Amino acid sequence: MKIANICVLALGLLSWGRGWAAQDDLLVSYSYSGGKSPYGAITVQIAESGKTTITVQMHSQKSSTYQTELSKEELNALGSLIDATGFFSQSVKNQEPVTDTGETKITVTKGETSKTLTFGSIPALDPLSDFIWKLVIQGQAVESLISDR
Repeated sequence: MKIANICVLALGLLSWGRGWAAQDDLLVSYSYSGGKSPYGAITVQIAESGKTTITVQMHSQKSSTYQTELSKEELNALGSLIDATGFFSQSVKNQEPVTDTGETKITVTKGETSKTLTFGSIPALDPLSDFIWKLVIQGQAVESLISDR
């Protein structure tokens, strides 16, 4: 498949946009800062409706904001990851410090229950963090494709 066809396919399948102002109930709020990665700060907010806003601040660059809407399947996968990682039973007590990982903060709201974890590294939460980071990378890739038109 030619690169041009891949770009058209990616642009057709993904509905990235700008400027949503609607305030839905948040399902997941994620933030990352610090560490020795190229990312200065990341925030991801996923609403129960699937509306997702991602803000990326690379070191020494201005921030970029991307919006998309997760499908029902993606929301179901996110819910499964929240359950599978045991998010609501996780604790940051006695967490060993990890050098240069930065700080991650995840808040998950499920019905009337809400929990926030702030940590350097909790390996059990890696699948949930990976899902969110894939949204960040996907947003940057789509933005790059759009700006290269």
